[in-house]
Amino acid sequence: MNAELRVLTGRHAGTRVPLPPGSYQLGRGEDADLQLTDWSAPPLILEIDADANVRYASTDPADAARPLQRFAPVCFDAIVLCVGTQGQAWPDELQLLRAALRPQPARGSAAASAARSTPRKRHLVWTALVSAFALTLTAWGYDAPDTHAGRAAPARIAQARQAFARLGQTELRLRDAGDHVEIDGMVRSEADAQRVEHWLQGHPGPWRMRFGVAETLIESMSESLHEPNLQIRYRGHGVYDVVGASEHRDAVARRLEQLRRDMGSQVVRIDARLRTLDPRDALPDTYDTALSVDALHYVETPDGSKHFSSFSQ
Repeated sequence: MNAELRVLTGRHAGTRVPLPPGSYQLGRGEDADLQLTDWSAPPLILEIDADANVRYASTDPADAARPLQRFAPVCFDAIVLCVGTQGQAWPDELQLLRAALRPQPARGSAAASAARSTPRKRHLVWTALVSAFALTLTAWGYDAPDTHAGRAAPARIAQARQAFARLGQTELRLRDAGDHVEIDGMVRSEADAQRVEHWLQGHPGPWRMRFGVAETLIESMSESLHEPNLQIRYRGHGVYDVVGASEHRDAVARRLEQLRRDMGSQVVRIDARLRTLDPRDALPDTYDTALSVDALHYVETPDGSKHFSSFSQ
């Protein structure tokens, strides 16, 4: 039985990682089994048993492992993690974030640890978490319904459609959900998402935003694959192209299929055109400068050597 780890806040918010029984290191470094590039806490060791129970500890051998309860989010500085069983129904992620913000009574060693923490440190941690929670609420964009919500919805939807068309956001869909208007679909970049949110903030709701950002999904795919010789592009309407070469072409294909399932309706299809990597085309692991133009990659390594590689489309 596999556990499932979900990242609820931070740069990798929305990531879902299936974890077979075993031991995994989670941290910021490139040597981590689970790398979160904005992780600021000490590295963690996650231990998963055959029943998908999860325990965690720091890398200090003297630190005793503690359980991570299913669907009980835990804060590590500004990042909130939650575990469950793969394939099992999960609570709504907004509900999980609210649970993370709810103060918990301190017990035992946790109480002693809390007593040792300085007020300033606690304030910074909670401020960061509240900020992350506020960003999540902004992404959902829910306003309290007013008495005219039902009558005004068609006019609001028509006005929003016209505005989105002017902004070039033709992949956003609007639906009258009774006491609010739901907005789903995709935008291509964070800048596009900010322009949409800015327009919505200036117009009466209530709105609920559930759309995805292709740029963010591409970053998540790239970090999950760890394949520098692959290029990922968003074609539109939930379809992504993955082109390039890998020493493990079949494994990459399987991982892409898993990613498509994990990312839900925001990834309709992944079209992969993969070839087996020729060692002469491999990009070096360490470099000072990197440039990518269409199918051509250029990197300069610390010794001054210049490397070019191209991917046939």
